[in-house]
Amino acid sequence: GSDRAAHTGTSRELSDPAGHHFVAGRTDSIRRRTGRAGVPGAYRPTARMVHRNLLSNARDAMPEGGTIRVTIDQFDQIEEGRRVPYVRIQVIDQGEGMSETVRDRIFDPFFTTKPLGQGTGLGLAIVQQVANYVGGQVRVRSELGGGSTFEILLPCVSSAH
Repeated sequence: GSDRAAHTGTSRELSDPAGHHFVAGRTDSIRRRTGRAGVPGAYRPTARMVHRNLLSNARDAMPEGGTIRVTIDQFDQIEEGRRVPYVRIQVIDQGEGMSETVRDRIFDPFFTTKPLGQGTGLGLAIVQQVANYVGGQVRVRSELGGGSTFEILLPCVSSAH
């Protein structure tokens, strides 16, 4: 399909004591660049919760440290012959990556690869349920040793129901 995204030239790098680096790209006002509002106000807490869950998982996937890159931009997807605007949130890590077997189960409630007591296995299940509830979607690319990319598409105001 034909994709158009608002890109940003700004980013900010943060790090924590464990050696994780967070590079946060920021798209200036999506409304100013595209003429469309971004994520509806009612979805903003949802988008923040999704963001927190993904950042936490990305950090945990890098026990030796590494970089997590976050981007947020406008994304038009072709659906039934028309452009549908979404806000796209990408969380990209340099972590351990996942096998196909693990990748196939990551959205199952209570599935976790973390040691007992360190994860409920609900974070990604909730991310997927929330995205689906608001008419969005979750995409994942990952392979062992190659890190992971989580892409969340949330509908813009003009396509929300």
